[in-house]
Amino acid sequence: MSKTGCLVRVLLAMLPAACLCGQGPAPEGVGKGKRPARPDPLITFRTRHFFSAGSDFEHRQGGFSLYGGEVELSLTKRISPRGALGLSLARGLYRLDFQNETDLVPGNPEPFDLLHSTTLGFSYRHIFDRRWGAMGRFSLQLGREEGGDFGDSLDGFLMAGARYQWTDDFALSFGLVGLTRMEEHPLAFPAVMVEWNITEQLKLEMTRDLRLTCDLGGGWEVWTGLGFQGDYFRLDEDNVLPGGIVRITRVPFRLGLDWSPGGPGLRLGSYLGWSFAQELTIWDHQGRKLQQEKREGSLEAGLRLRVSF
Repeated sequence: MSKTGCLVRVLLAMLPAACLCGQGPAPEGVGKGKRPARPDPLITFRTRHFFSAGSDFEHRQGGFSLYGGEVELSLTKRISPRGALGLSLARGLYRLDFQNETDLVPGNPEPFDLLHSTTLGFSYRHIFDRRWGAMGRFSLQLGREEGGDFGDSLDGFLMAGARYQWTDDFALSFGLVGLTRMEEHPLAFPAVMVEWNITEQLKLEMTRDLRLTCDLGGGWEVWTGLGFQGDYFRLDEDNVLPGGIVRITRVPFRLGLDWSPGGPGLRLGSYLGWSFAQELTIWDHQGRKLQQEKREGSLEAGLRLRVSF
């Protein structure tokens, strides 16, 4: 694997850690004066649907477009004045539409069917005082094509870290992350996250992605972000590559507009973007890499909805 590929994998693996920042009812302490009171328990429903337009492989005939839909239901409950537990369940469906007589797998222009992902997550946050807090998360993710083996489709994720409220407008989170990957060695690395209120209207975050948000007033926000997206899937036992693995990665740059009518409990959003550094990798059931194909840049569009109560 190239050095660039290794770096992208590390950045992709960091994404679940970001789910620990800024979610759920705020325990007493850090930043309490900056956020409105939230329900306890807090229940949140999120959904996102996106389309990545078709583009060709750089060094192979054909290409594909990508359609995806994701839903998540989470619950966060205070268990003490300074501690909160979280539980989340997410489901995703993804379809690759292969084009232009793709020869990725010779003789099979449509080598994959619908791909599924299911993630179950547990988290805990604790505030020690107005400056220091701690957080932890454990999750299991199941990524597979219909008919793929359940046991061989599971990956685990574990994160533990601390959060320091440097000033009322700047917070730094840091910790250690460990995860397993299908047919590959486990990975461990440090993670750093930043939350910075530059002004009352402008906010910079390095959590799920690198994101700059501007509050326009009236419940409207405009934002731009650079992120890392990637997923592993175990293929069907009856596939032309029985029990193999496919990995889809891309780096999207997005410009979005969100609207919260009537308060923060409901948020509607849309975005347009450009995905680059796209790659499709295939392994056989023994973990031997068969294909690693780069894909040209492509236009991406998405819709999002979040409801909290």
